[in-house]
Amino acid sequence: MYTTRRVLPGAADRVRNQLERIKTRVTEDGPLALGDRGGAVQALENHLRAAGLFTDKADGVFDAKTKRAVQRLQKHARLDPGRAGGTEATGEVDWKTYRAVRGIDRFVSKGFKQRAVQGERGVDILKAERQLEKLGYRHLKVDGVFGPQTTKEVRRLQRAYGLKASGDLTAGTAELIKKLSTTKRTLGYVNGVARHITVTPVGDGEYMRTDAARSFLRMQAAAKRAGISLSATSGFRTMAEQQHLYNLYLQGRGNLAARPGYSNHQGGIAMDVGGVGGYSTRAYSWLAHNAKRFGFVNDVGGEYWHWTYKR
Repeated sequence: MYTTRRVLPGAADRVRNQLERIKTRVTEDGPLALGDRGGAVQALENHLRAAGLFTDKADGVFDAKTKRAVQRLQKHARLDPGRAGGTEATGEVDWKTYRAVRGIDRFVSKGFKQRAVQGERGVDILKAERQLEKLGYRHLKVDGVFGPQTTKEVRRLQRAYGLKASGDLTAGTAELIKKLSTTKRTLGYVNGVARHITVTPVGDGEYMRTDAARSFLRMQAAAKRAGISLSATSGFRTMAEQQHLYNLYLQGRGNLAARPGYSNHQGGIAMDVGGVGGYSTRAYSWLAHNAKRFGFVNDVGGEYWHWTYKR
């Protein structure tokens, strides 16, 4: 399978040096061919491996396997007989074939600022595939090659979270994957009992228990598609934060707050949702009709903003 390699900044100098080595050899001494040895051949083999055209060890020996890999590249680059301006698929690396070798590489920056598309491969794609698999998008091959199944799973993620379903790994999609994959262990409380839970960011500096966070983000995306903007104003709370709010409540200077250790916020499953505005608003009506699809219920009387994840 022929693919384009994404070269990240950390590998850029090394890859450019390899290309320069091949270029110098072809320019000064003519084509690389069967029987040649040395650093230029090894650099060539590394590039052919990067494109999926060569599977053996890059040992710097231009043997029959190296030749066949070059011929495959020439075929993919349409440097085959009968085409205007073409050359025979000789298996030798002349100037035109060197340019095809150079075309294997795509120099990119981090974070998918240059989007990854089907037919590319790279360590950034491999990392994204691993993250997607952990998020439950398992119908893909975790190999760093952006194939049809990776495209399908990326598109499924994008649809679920309200992004343009291009199937490409864009900067926005990468940021979402990073957010969904970010977890930290912390001490929470459920019915007065301390227990460690895993939380994930949901934006605006707020966290929820990881499963609740992912559902909240899907609900937020669905609301956005309906023209409603929901925000996270108070999610997971530490014991100190709950104690402070409870004290304010006792002093008559704050909203109703559960006893420390007994708030659903401390279990990471409750969110005070911004943008609702009241019981008679369009936002509340949307939540009343749709929140259960995402596992959320408005379970505290008088608090239109308080929604709890109950799956």
